[in-house]
Amino acid sequence: MHFVVIQLILFKFLGNIFSIIIWLKRDFIRMPRSSACILLAIADSMFLMTSVPNSIVKYINGGGRELLATNEFFCRLMIVTFGTSKLLDSWMIVTLTAERFCGVIKPYLFNLYFTRRNIGIVVATITSIIIGMSLYASLETKFHVFPDGKQACLPKKGLFNEIRAILYGTIPLVIVIPCNIMIMVKLYQQKKKMKMLTQKDALSNEKKSYNVTVMILSVTVSYSVLILPYSIYLTCCQFSGTASGLMSVISIIPELNASVNFYLYFLSSNVFKNEVKKQLSKIFLFCGCRGIGNNLVVPVESSTGMQGNSSKHGQRETVDTALTSAGHTKSGSCTTVT
Repeated sequence: MHFVVIQLILFKFLGNIFSIIIWLKRDFIRMPRSSACILLAIADSMFLMTSVPNSIVKYINGGGRELLATNEFFCRLMIVTFGTSKLLDSWMIVTLTAERFCGVIKPYLFNLYFTRRNIGIVVATITSIIIGMSLYASLETKFHVFPDGKQACLPKKGLFNEIRAILYGTIPLVIVIPCNIMIMVKLYQQKKKMKMLTQKDALSNEKKSYNVTVMILSVTVSYSVLILPYSIYLTCCQFSGTASGLMSVISIIPELNASVNFYLYFLSSNVFKNEVKKQLSKIFLFCGCRGIGNNLVVPVESSTGMQGNSSKHGQRETVDTALTSAGHTKSGSCTTVT
């Protein structure tokens, strides 16, 4: 069972790597939200990279000792990586929610303040603060060996840890959930407005804004749905001082939250989906799998806006055409690069 979970985590980890690759593409990285989306994927990857070896060590030890209880180095390292990745995940979601909230509710403020440079500065500031907090938490953590030989990684209990717990779940949820509700109401109004528009340019701009919002909203709503019960559980544990038998089930939630964003991007945005297909076709062609690559149709269109639907008269080129233009030639059933 543990190995099945590990395989699933590895599969989801690849989704985050793919998200980073797509958001680093030229047309995507120009978007104001790109830095937040890239860091969100990095934080999720970091969390899963920590979870995988931890699950392996726990499985080897028969469900007992975890990696952080192996020695003092891993104790402090796991505290830093877990703390940084979980807090970054929450506050990148807050950043994306704020970006979409202003884009939908206050568009005049969006164009003024939510530039790529400004969001980059905010993201860098948040990251620096979170890393500093995690490093401090690791220094306050003690690796203890009990007289019977058992080892434990013991974070220092107190106000600082309680603040970190609130910053992970409570405060982000208080910001994200009301904003998401207001965005959804505005989105419904925007959809009704689109039906009444007849001017082509105005309709195109509305569609772009609508599809961007749907894509980001899918990620922020998913975070709210998954982290809300987890945050409530952690709060109850803080007050009671003990963990209930639900811990084994509840602990899956952060892993699921760190895994779903790539698939939400893929399902909610045709432009993101087309870019994924384009990158997959390149991989298959590089590996010589022409039969698979030819089935992936690569759209030729601009990705400057995350519009959901391709242009009616948009051109489409097959992989064979792409090969010819890129200087590839066919050799038998596979392809070679000239």
